[in-house]
Amino acid sequence: MKKYRIIHIILSILFIYTFESFSTPIHAEEKESDSFDTYELIKTDENRVVKNNSIEDRIDYLIKFPSITQPCGTQDHTDDDSTSSVRVSLIIEYDTIGNTVKLTKVSGNWKSLDSHAYVKSAKLIYGCSSISFVTQTATKYPSTPFSYNTGFNTYVEKNFGSDVGANITVTIARGGSTWNFTLENILLRSDLGLGIS
Repeated sequence: MKKYRIIHIILSILFIYTFESFSTPIHAEEKESDSFDTYELIKTDENRVVKNNSIEDRIDYLIKFPSITQPCGTQDHTDDDSTSSVRVSLIIEYDTIGNTVKLTKVSGNWKSLDSHAYVKSAKLIYGCSSISFVTQTATKYPSTPFSYNTGFNTYVEKNFGSDVGANITVTIARGGSTWNFTLENILLRSDLGLGIS
């Protein structure tokens, strides 16, 4: 009887030792990364646990997806009117995915180069449209400086059938005379009359 009791005690000690060793968490020294074309797996933790009388390995991963949208592009156009009375700047910003583009922001300003001349009014038109039934345009009447987030949702193809960009027409006054000056900032031009030409 004493012999069986000693065996029972030894087996109990072995079971406790085994359970503690399997349940001790094994932490990764640093984040391990396995890079793929479309996502990245980062191992964050690894544990051995006892579940339903069996030992299971549990590994925790963080799945990191890269940003599909490329960094914003910027195109800046600045010019003076023909009399060098006013200088106008027009900036467009856009995002691209593959062979498509979306206009995201339009900003700019103007200043008088002639103390007797000033901008009486301004009309801004910007758009991101394509021949494939996508029409996104807006018209504003800004003061200087100006900045507009377009709010456009649809990307258009970078081809001959797309218009992406902006133009601003300022009415300049000096003395009793007025005249117009138009500055364009066009990323893509289709010449199809899609709203910004």
